[in-house]
Amino acid sequence: DAWSGYMAERERFMEAIKSSNNAVIYSGDSHNAWASNIKNGDGNLAAVEYAGTSVTSPGWEQRMKYISPDLTAAGFMAANPDLRYTNTEDRGFMVFEVTHDKHAGEYVYVSNIGNRQCSHFCETGLTLYPKGKGTGVRGSEDGLQLSSCELYNSALNGNSGAGSKEVVLKERKQLYGIQSVPSKGTP
Repeated sequence: DAWSGYMAERERFMEAIKSSNNAVIYSGDSHNAWASNIKNGDGNLAAVEYAGTSVTSPGWEQRMKYISPDLTAAGFMAANPDLRYTNTEDRGFMVFEVTHDKHAGEYVYVSNIGNRQCSHFCETGLTLYPKGKGTGVRGSEDGLQLSSCELYNSALNGNSGAGSKEVVLKERKQLYGIQSVPSKGTP
């Protein structure tokens, strides 16, 4: 359930993390990928949340078959100003690196959940920098910042299977005879 279903619990949680400098929440079960800045009642950043997509279970793309995933994602982003990222179409997993300098998470997706030989790609990373750390990336805004897929790229280190959103869309078209609506920047 969303935070809105647990208002009293949310307030107790916010009170418990009030003194934290960089609270991070990991969640899931919505079967889609989300990353948000969580604000307290005063409108200040209280935590960030990484919500992982499912590996195989369908998400919004099955519930709203007649609306493109890009339009669905754009609607969620417009309605939720603290939502930094969403993907309502792809299945996959997340990769994290936690250090004293940053908390980085990357969303990795696969082209076909029924085949171990599928392509995979990292769509984006989101990084939380501790307050007071001058990184040059953060700017004046606290919370999650879009970042590159450094973890994914370094983990591959020349291994096969790496692809791009374009490769994945091509594979889906070949497998299923269909192609989802291309994401921004996809030819």
